[in-house]
Amino acid sequence: MAAGVVGRLTPHSLRHFCARHLYEQDVGMEVVGALLGHVWLSTTARYVLVPAERVERCWREANARVAGRLLGPDPYAAAGWL
Repeated sequence: MAAGVVGRLTPHSLRHFCARHLYEQDVGMEVVGALLGHVWLSTTARYVLVPAERVERCWREANARVAGRLLGPDPYAAAGWL
């Protein structure tokens, strides 16, 4: 309890915590899965909850890169969307 741990601490809960912490520090899902010894990304996905903000940020970044290739330099930033 001194470390702020609520509930029972088990090796499995520690794996979940470490996976989530790595992912929140922008370590890729593939790397987290490799560190945990997973073969399938779907297994790793059970350990990590992807926040909506991260999904939105990745979506915007990917669309800005694609739009930049098609329309020139960063049209989303010029429009104030990023």
